[in-house]
Amino acid sequence: QSSGKGRTAYFLDVDNLCQSGLAPKHMVEASLMAIRIRFQPNETDQIFCAATAKAAFFCKQFWPTCSVRVGRGADGSDLRLLNDADPVWLSQRFNRVVIASADGIFAELAQQLQQLGVKVIIASTTAKVSHKLLAVAPVVVLETSIPSLYIDPKKFQKITKEYK
Repeated sequence: QSSGKGRTAYFLDVDNLCQSGLAPKHMVEASLMAIRIRFQPNETDQIFCAATAKAAFFCKQFWPTCSVRVGRGADGSDLRLLNDADPVWLSQRFNRVVIASADGIFAELAQQLQQLGVKVIIASTTAKVSHKLLAVAPVVVLETSIPSLYIDPKKFQKITKEYK
């Protein structure tokens, strides 16, 4: 049984949220802002972010209190987050865990946490969530307000100015 008394742990797979390991600063910020707006973390919560080196730097700039891990290679960010995610330790400190990723690699963790009495929520910036995750926890699709990762920020600014 969890004794976290209202605390939440956040595991943010930033590369997955941005749908790229080479996300520009505006995409990292938009993804993290979507988490802040939707879940409103407080000072007693713990935020773990994992991303490639450049995106990890942007994470720390945007959210100075988060614990950042740098992932490299295939599933590098996922594995760094999972390394910090001991289900027993988490269940003793938190009553809720938000896993911000659409990757099925997190399904086993979600299931273990639930078995220990921790409420698990999956957050994603895409509706394309792994079937494994869909089977074990509710999913919240986040609004990022950035239409596409692949739009050049300068072109995006020009387009938005034209519509004002």
